Amino acid sequence: MLIIISEMLCRDSVLKTAKDLVDNAKALVAGAASNQEHLMSAANTVTETIARMANCVKLGAASLGSHQPDAQVTLSLFLSPV
Repeated sequence: MLIIISEMLCRDSVLKTAKDLVDNAKALVAGAASNQEHLMSAANTVTETIARMANCVKLGAASLGSHQPDAQVTLSLFLSPV
């Protein structure tokens, strides 16, 4: 039961952070059409959100136990550099 709750919290965190990343990307595009200060601020926010996303995914990976080898493989493929 605790594992299921942990997985749900991780999934919710990833979804929220993904939505934040989309909003940040929109601000970045708007910043590109604006001044350099706005662009720099938006770029910093995107960088912070990407770092948060990586941490959420890492926490999700840590919550996967040996009872979910398929999920571990899927996550490792997702995290592998292209």
